[in-house]
Amino acid sequence: TASGCICEAAAVARYVARMRADTNMFGATFFEAGQVDMWVEFAKNELDLPVGMWVFPILGFIASNAANTKQAQEDIARALGVMNEHLQSRTFLVGDAVTLADIVVSCSLLNAFKLVFDAPFLAPFPAVVRWFTTCVSLPEFLAVIGKTTLLQGATGAAPPPASAPSGGDGKKEGKKGGKKEAKEAKEAKEAKEAK
Repeated sequence: TASGCICEAAAVARYVARMRADTNMFGATFFEAGQVDMWVEFAKNELDLPVGMWVFPILGFIASNAANTKQAQEDIARALGVMNEHLQSRTFLVGDAVTLADIVVSCSLLNAFKLVFDAPFLAPFPAVVRWFTTCVSLPEFLAVIGKTTLLQGATGAAPPPASAPSGGDGKKEGKKGGKKEAKEAKEAKEAKEAK
């Protein structure tokens, strides 16, 4: 910035979200801003490490370790349980529209949905699946991350909450990403089968 350097992903994300208050990316009220902060911290403290421990061996970043993977699966399941309960009656994590909370949490889960979250693992979390697929189907997400292909067989989204906005129809696709993500999913499946 013109004022100096800002480091760390969460700090940069918060800075950008606050740049234009008219977008409500940091919530429409002080309470919602606190909730956005809560979910950003949730992603950092409850999701990022276990997702990495499960996904990074598949991507070849670290060596596979069965005990670490099992612990990561348990930690993620616990975190997704919290999210699922919260999302039972909501389309988005905070308020009635996408906020920084949805962006940060969905990005924390992106590779897990693409590479390791299969249908049996996701079965107890239909509201999370619905929320995630709603987010990544929005034109704003598609413009940045392209089309997101879930791991083959990873379905079972809950219907949207009765009184919540729909959040996009998912028909629009980004030009980038479809083939790349299919290739990544295929490579992940092959790596999983090779073990």
